[in-house]
Amino acid sequence: MNKVARAVGGSGQTRRRQGRIAAAFTLLLSSTVHAEEAPLQMDWEKPTRCLRDGKGLAWRVQCDAETRVCVYAPEDELDADGNRLRPLERMPPCSDEGLFDQDALRADGFRLVQGVPPTPYGWYRDRFGKVFQYNFDLHRRLYLGGGWAPEIRDGEQNARRSVIEFGLLEWQSYNPLDRNPKRHRLRLVEGELRLAPFWATGYLLRYDVSVKRRDPLVRFTTFFGEPRRYDMRSRMGMFLEVAGLEVRDTAAGNATVWRYGTTNLTFDLWQSSDLYSFFRIRGGGLVERLLLEQGATQNRTSLTPNVAAELDWTLDANGFHHLTGLASLESPRTINPRDGQQTFATRLRGELGYEVIALALNDQPISLRFSTSATRRDDIPGFSTGWIYSATAGLRFSLWAPARNR
Repeated sequence: MNKVARAVGGSGQTRRRQGRIAAAFTLLLSSTVHAEEAPLQMDWEKPTRCLRDGKGLAWRVQCDAETRVCVYAPEDELDADGNRLRPLERMPPCSDEGLFDQDALRADGFRLVQGVPPTPYGWYRDRFGKVFQYNFDLHRRLYLGGGWAPEIRDGEQNARRSVIEFGLLEWQSYNPLDRNPKRHRLRLVEGELRLAPFWATGYLLRYDVSVKRRDPLVRFTTFFGEPRRYDMRSRMGMFLEVAGLEVRDTAAGNATVWRYGTTNLTFDLWQSSDLYSFFRIRGGGLVERLLLEQGATQNRTSLTPNVAAELDWTLDANGFHHLTGLASLESPRTINPRDGQQTFATRLRGELGYEVIALALNDQPISLRFSTSATRRDDIPGFSTGWIYSATAGLRFSLWAPARNR
């Protein structure tokens, strides 16, 4: 019995010792975590003073008269040992200059805390003072990309295909202070080339606009129970494409489709609050011209009705993740067909794409892009009329890409 009691007592003492050790470890870990908490960040919107201490070293100082706290930081980037390397980049102008007298500030009731210099919106500054961009607008950029583009056509797999993508300019404009805010989207000289076999497509200009109307188009009022009003707002916009081009390698040589102009009305089924992302349907028509390298008797001009559903969704506030989608139907109708010419054709296309920023080179984002698509068409003599399945995996290097608007 005594042995059992001693065993039980020993077990309790062991548990108490373990508890004290765990408490001490928790206290140590807590103090370590607090010691490694992010230092205070100076506010970009508030004035900062450029001061020098008695040794002539430059400092940025920002004092708050209400909290009686002064945050200060070196005016230079630091190495891992705290040595000054070079002046800080992307800094606001100094509000004034003078002597950094820490004793005088403490005597005046201020508490001095070493922190991080101010950083502009969309950028991040680490504890060494180095600044880099972490917020990107991939709808305002120039880009060049490439990758692998395997394909399945007529039941045969082709894993040797590659793709080159390019966009001379992508730009957007939005003013949230308008009574009915609009987002204007412009793309210039955008397209892609695929090799083995050859295929090229692109356009000179594409423009569209989305509108968030604050005034309701129709108002419904119900009187069952508490009266309530329901507003229905128009989300109509427009889509325009100019000078589209497609070149396909067929059994009868190259086939070229010139898309002179496309005009669509759009309706946004869903809009983000700033109109940056959307899911919409659009419809209208285009005028096109088919030119064949061989068999010129089949050259023809067509009026082509079209409908499409489009998705453009930026998944995060910093612009790192983008999801795009397209489902389209086009039906070329030959104008004044000659004997033996095809008078009616169909083009179907579905595509889903995902782009994610992986890293940046000199603050220019490099992204990974993946996509998959399925197409079917019967408008080009000598070209496959079955389903063609394709996928891409590659990189895009973007220039410009400033921070997204707040």
